[in-house]
Amino acid sequence: TRSVTFGAQLPDVRKWSSEEPNLYQLLLYTLHAGQVSETIPFHVGFRRIEIRESDHTIGGRKQRLLFVNGAPIKLKGVNIHEHSQLTGHYVPESDLRRNFELMRLHNINSVRLAHYPQQRRFYELCDSLGFYVYSEANVESHGMGYDLAAGRTLGNDRAWWPAHETRLRNMYMRCRNYPSVSIFSPANESGNGYNFYKAYEWLEAREKGEGRMNRPICYERAQWEWNTDMFVPMYPAAGMLEEWGREGTDRPVVPCEY
Repeated sequence: TRSVTFGAQLPDVRKWSSEEPNLYQLLLYTLHAGQVSETIPFHVGFRRIEIRESDHTIGGRKQRLLFVNGAPIKLKGVNIHEHSQLTGHYVPESDLRRNFELMRLHNINSVRLAHYPQQRRFYELCDSLGFYVYSEANVESHGMGYDLAAGRTLGNDRAWWPAHETRLRNMYMRCRNYPSVSIFSPANESGNGYNFYKAYEWLEAREKGEGRMNRPICYERAQWEWNTDMFVPMYPAAGMLEEWGREGTDRPVVPCEY
């Protein structure tokens, strides 16, 4: 395997966001005997995603919010489930596009992939139509429960790390370059513990740091533990949302199911 690094200066670059999904076309060429043998086009976008302190304070404490291109944003999203009234769990591109158009008409700006990666065309449509994608690995084991005791949850059973890592890598490597992909999740409802501490560190090593995208890593079963950058609860009651809004939190709050 060879790594190739290249760069360019783009003055006055048009930034990508949900409101303005500006894209550029990157062309990759392969040469054979000095002649172009293959051309691969790929759309790229430029945006800065970060979680940082804002000017908004609660109880004298500045609140940490999610920013895109320097502006705080609010995610108004849905979970994706493939279903067509005519073709069942195969959804043709025409239905995908129509669903996205209806979402935009209803002020929806984000989609959580519940609970596995999608086909290439899905990401391309999100890139061009302007949706923040919450990308999730194909891991779910909630039938085993969430008890951290040995043998009670796969999330804390070290023997299962290779299986978790394989699916995490599959999710990340296939979608990391799409501009719309804005958040990573290592699983759905699979307990917490060793394998998800490792999963956070695996993603952190590839996402966090100078010159990297620094996209949030979020996991619902981590709750308020360190291995989730946002608190992403499921089915919070209205009173809970009111309490977090009144008292403030140490990180952004985004219900991932409701």
